[in-house]
Amino acid sequence: MFTVLPRFFLVLILLFSGVVSAAAQRPVSGKALDRDAFLYAQQFHVPIAEARQRLQWQVLAGELEEKISDAYPESFSGLWIEHAPSFRVVVLLTEPEPARGKLELMVSQGPLSGKLEVRRAVYGLKTLREQKTQARLTMQRSGIEADIDIDVRANRVVLYTLNSSRAESALQGIRRQLPEGLSVVEVDELAVPTANIYGGLPSTDCTWGFSVVDASGNRGISTAGHCGSFQVFSGSVLPFRGECYRDNFDVQWHSVGSHTAQPWIKVGSQIRSIYSTTPRVLQSINAYVCKEGRTSGTTCGTIRSKNFAPSYVPSVNATFILVGGSRTALSVAGDSGGPWFLANSAYGINSGRRGNEAIYMAIDFISCLNVSVLTTTPPPPPPPPSCEEYCGLDYADCQVDFCYWDYDPYMCYTGCDLELDQCLSGC
Repeated sequence: MFTVLPRFFLVLILLFSGVVSAAAQRPVSGKALDRDAFLYAQQFHVPIAEARQRLQWQVLAGELEEKISDAYPESFSGLWIEHAPSFRVVVLLTEPEPARGKLELMVSQGPLSGKLEVRRAVYGLKTLREQKTQARLTMQRSGIEADIDIDVRANRVVLYTLNSSRAESALQGIRRQLPEGLSVVEVDELAVPTANIYGGLPSTDCTWGFSVVDASGNRGISTAGHCGSFQVFSGSVLPFRGECYRDNFDVQWHSVGSHTAQPWIKVGSQIRSIYSTTPRVLQSINAYVCKEGRTSGTTCGTIRSKNFAPSYVPSVNATFILVGGSRTALSVAGDSGGPWFLANSAYGINSGRRGNEAIYMAIDFISCLNVSVLTTTPPPPPPPPSCEEYCGLDYADCQVDFCYWDYDPYMCYTGCDLELDQCLSGC
């Protein structure tokens, strides 16, 4: 008996069919993940094994966000991860029905089954982005400095300013269009870049980010764009190659002279290889990420927003990522340019701070320099044990002609003269 599915439902199946396979191309595993899982477990009070599993799930959440935003461009209002009291992925839609059932079905056979929650929103993300742009232009015309964010969880545009009454007066026209979707918050300080004005450490006044490579194969090293173009490493001046410090960008790069750029980052006292990059679209709200800075060292937190517009970036767009969730500062002076990462994947370039929160540029925007992150290939997995070692099979009794392995689940298969169940009785 055949069931005829609605055409739109079939489109959704095609859209979502790549979630697991795409995630598999960006491996989140190994010793690097184990270290991050240890920090996560301490912060969220869960066993390390569960922490490791959750960090793998959040990669799938990023894939899911991309697919949902494509399937529901007008209704989609955002996605975030909740870590307590239990792990779940929350999706906001202006029209949650009938999408709720379809989305739950899409994840029903995977690790996110039972962890997806769909909620109703008043404003779609498209509308909020349009209003954010209007608010930014209004502030610029009024000569008011402001940080602007789209708070996905609150479903509103948030404007941070030193003078809320002046900002409120300038925003009266926009408020009529978005009465419940715009908040003005008065703060003691706006976001500031974390460039340090004194040298003597790996970079003259900042922190080196990821190694990069251009189309001709020339290697270099990156840091934040707002840092000075005169940078020294190990006693030699590194030639300045280019900078993007505007709109979506806060990044520059240098060639390395006689040095050799490696696809590594320093994490605490260890060196970690970089295997992949995770673009902004795959970085979910409340995802757990970590940073290395020459002043504050390794710090980790959760993504508060991926639509932040720090006031210090010229002609800024709301694409910067804001990280919080720590009682201590995640970024301080001297940390600018440092790498944001999870496991062996590059997430972004550290840009600035707002109080204890950190701000970074998503790693895919490094393309403005016509370079890409220098990565290396993960080492192959160790070979599996032999069939005899794992299954305890006796080759003489089973008369095994061949055997091979299926990694999930670990099963030993053999081709035998005897019946298969008899041959595998030792497994």
